[in-house]
Amino acid sequence: MLKKVSLVLQGATRVSDIACRHGGEEFAILVPGVGLEAIQVRAEQLRAEVIDIHVRHKGETLGCVTISCGVAVFPDHGADLVELMLAADLALYRAKGEGRNRVVVAEVTTASQPETAAQKAVS
Repeated sequence: MLKKVSLVLQGATRVSDIACRHGGEEFAILVPGVGLEAIQVRAEQLRAEVIDIHVRHKGETLGCVTISCGVAVFPDHGADLVELMLAADLALYRAKGEGRNRVVVAEVTTASQPETAAQKAVS
């Protein structure tokens, strides 16, 4: 199953993207230079492609495969890779908690928002 999902992810990435297994049954795709709206569309496309995967094991077709996606973009959801991965991970767990088989965008945090001129003046 993991091989089939990884093939879908591999087919959905550009040369500049990085798709990798993040652990267990989790994958990450780093997509530089793409905005939130485009990433959401891409994640929904991946989710739809994975549902179409049919795997046979020991002569039997395994059940339907679904994925949940947590999406985070720079700089809205994090100032560096660590913050972005954490934001995406939290969004992923929210997706799983909301019933799985969905795409959830990370919440914008004050830590990831650029400081305004007024905030700098007060500091």
